[in-house]
Amino acid sequence: MVGAEACPLEGREAWPLAKAPKGSMASKTIKIEEIFGFMPHRRPSQPFYSLKKFFFSEKGLSLGAARLTLAHFVARLPAAMASLRDIRKRIRSVKNTRQITKAMKMVAAAKLRRAQNAAVAARPYARTLDNMVAGILGRTGQQAFQHPLLESRPDKKRVAVFAVTSDRGLAGGFNHSISRRVLRFLKEQSEQQEVLLFTMGRKGNEFFKNRGTPIAKDYPGLMSNVSHAAAQEIAKEVMQRFLDKEVDAVFVCFNEFVSAISQKVRMVQLLPFEPPTAETQDSGAMDPLYEPSRKEVLNHLVPRALSVRLYRALLESIASEHGARMTAMESATNNAGEMLDKLSLFYNRTRQAAITRELVEIVSGAQALSG
Repeated sequence: MVGAEACPLEGREAWPLAKAPKGSMASKTIKIEEIFGFMPHRRPSQPFYSLKKFFFSEKGLSLGAARLTLAHFVARLPAAMASLRDIRKRIRSVKNTRQITKAMKMVAAAKLRRAQNAAVAARPYARTLDNMVAGILGRTGQQAFQHPLLESRPDKKRVAVFAVTSDRGLAGGFNHSISRRVLRFLKEQSEQQEVLLFTMGRKGNEFFKNRGTPIAKDYPGLMSNVSHAAAQEIAKEVMQRFLDKEVDAVFVCFNEFVSAISQKVRMVQLLPFEPPTAETQDSGAMDPLYEPSRKEVLNHLVPRALSVRLYRALLESIASEHGARMTAMESATNNAGEMLDKLSLFYNRTRQAAITRELVEIVSGAQALSG
């Protein structure tokens, strides 16, 4: 039973609506319990109880008018209630999603600060190593002193490429941009030579597996725990493949960190090792003395510079991932807020329209009976 007062017609069948106007539910006979049975128990201050009290009070409509208007009310109200219920569920769902995206944005922002500091700190060291190698080769002459890792092979039969992606999604177009760039590289190079694909990151591995692209080797869990030692081990493996002539060139594709809202896709050649151009060298510097010898110094610097290049690519990719995720989650949070505003407005309009329609039908029924 709804409310605190008992309905005076409870247990009785409503009279047939013979005097109802055209288009009404004249042929339907209902029970008073059926009229209010679908309604949950509500407080007396809530609208449905007030409407019931209005029907069966001395100040409200007559009992005959109640027979007519209640039939229209019951016919229309369940659909409106179902629609409002769906909108409320949708609003709750969007609110929960907004809380999740807002939390993910804050976590990504905290991780971005550390990753950005690591990526920016690695740039001067990598640049200095490259300039040292370029300085030694510039004073000695690259053709006078040939290092195995500097050997350029004109007839390339096999090329290796590393696709650096992330283990997690929800980062906008971060992973997709790398996958598309590597896929284009595979199509271009496969016409001339064989291409070996190495994946770093679960998203890139899944992308190429779903397309049936052969993967030479995957490095699971690497992007979750990047370290210089891990990068050095991979660099040693790549150098050994190059020295054994299993591959003639090695490339790495990664996202270079520009800012929190901008990343740049880069395809960098690791092997054969290419030092910086002559414009970046200090031509006025004096030729230093090398101990134990220039060759020994170069044999030590080139592998280290290669491992640092690979390590820097991983750091840049991690910083870019957190920046892309922070931007994507911020955009998702803003979109959820806009959606909530639209849903709230639609909910209020639907609720007001249902109330207005029922009031119009009650007044119309009263006028029809009084006329």
